[in-house]
Amino acid sequence: MEYIIIDPIDHIRSLSIGLVINFGASLESKGKEGLAHFLEHLIFRIKDKEGNYISRIVEENGGIFNGYTTYEYILIYARIPYYSFYKVIEAFKFMIDKFDITIDELETEKGVVIEEIRSSLDDPEEVIFERYNRLRYEGTGFSHSILGNEDTIKNITLESILKDRNLIFKKYPRFISISGYFKENFLSYLSPLVNEIEYQYNKVDVKKLRSFKKIDNSDKFNQSHFVLGFDFNYNDIMKDHYSVLFFNAIMLDTLSSRLFKKLRDDKGLVYVIYPSIEFYKEFGSYSIYFSTSKEKYKEVLDIIEREIYDIIKKGFSKSEINFAKNYLKGQIIMSDESPSRRMINIFKHQLFYNKILSIDERINFIENFDIDYLNYFIQTTFKDFSLYGLIGEAKNG
Repeated sequence: MEYIIIDPIDHIRSLSIGLVINFGASLESKGKEGLAHFLEHLIFRIKDKEGNYISRIVEENGGIFNGYTTYEYILIYARIPYYSFYKVIEAFKFMIDKFDITIDELETEKGVVIEEIRSSLDDPEEVIFERYNRLRYEGTGFSHSILGNEDTIKNITLESILKDRNLIFKKYPRFISISGYFKENFLSYLSPLVNEIEYQYNKVDVKKLRSFKKIDNSDKFNQSHFVLGFDFNYNDIMKDHYSVLFFNAIMLDTLSSRLFKKLRDDKGLVYVIYPSIEFYKEFGSYSIYFSTSKEKYKEVLDIIEREIYDIIKKGFSKSEINFAKNYLKGQIIMSDESPSRRMINIFKHQLFYNKILSIDERINFIENFDIDYLNYFIQTTFKDFSLYGLIGEAKNG
């Protein structure tokens, strides 16, 4: 596997740089939930030798600086003008080499993350996915919130975070992914940022995951909120990924999709319904979230089940397959016009497929997709689902 992943784009004058630290929420030990996400926050407080925050260095050189945490990695990234490369790379090196957080800064950031956790508890979508994950992935590293909880954040000390941070930066691999304007002499500046260790991940056998259909009441929300989820281990990883994308394009991802049209346009049963797709190193998940009134949720669930079982039994029509092909090809072309999207995509290509796929390779793969495999995948993956629902009981007004 490559640890420095380069995707040159000759006709633009900006580049997107991503530092991937292969430590995410699924790799946290018990009592350390939220560590990866908290470490991501602290990286934004690291300063250079003049005392400037890394974000300030990126921004004053015309760039955008951000980051996020997943269950398998932390991504810190910047999009910058080409002439800022050397200064920004020097700033990225400070993220690796320095950790000069003070006690006051630590306590302040703990307060920020605790407020983030509390905010998530006011969001029904966050709440229901957190409860669903807790049940579905019980006993795995995917069962807890990426944010952690108030207790685990409060228990972080300067000594403990320094020890954990040093261990993570030594034990876990780091990758650099760059898309955009690139000169050959840039390459020599990147090697200090990577750590060439085997990729770490939490193994999950989806056959052993807990299956359930659970509905609770909540006096906190007016509407009823539901998640239906499906998981799969990989048989042929690229075919599996694209089978999900085909299914999603036809079923839910567009205004023309089966479920959106039937549930919203035809019957007016929902306002919000959307898919969530997660591809991890060893398995993938597909889930459907929707919210509706208490008296309508059974009809919504019935329509979703009937549509899925109809697909399992009959497959997709030729016109639906052609629609999905055209839609997916368009999404690839448009996403590849964004250096930031390409920077993330080429890392994922390297992670999952051990190579970077060109636009033409992906379009050709879609155009000649094995429909028999798609039908097999749908029949084996979507034959059953787990479900968690919250029935809103709040009093209006």
